Amino acid sequence: GSPPERLDVTCTVTMDEVEGKGHLIVDSTIEATARVPEVDVDAFRQAVEAADAGCSLSALIRASASVSVNARLEGGNDGS
Repeated sequence: GSPPERLDVTCTVTMDEVEGKGHLIVDSTIEATARVPEVDVDAFRQAVEAADAGCSLSALIRASASVSVNARLEGGNDGS
């Protein structure tokens, strides 16, 4: 319910040869930085977790690989 002033997202997908299976996606890492007025760190983390839990692509990748999400709130109550 709080649109960000700024949202930068980068996803790095790693593909590797898996013995007996060929080349597969083995990891997906999402890095996100956001500036969202009037949102504290706890609310931001909850929104990130909900977005990750509802992401069809992450669910598909998690079936055979690891997925990590690293999110940071600029100007949040965490001192950044």
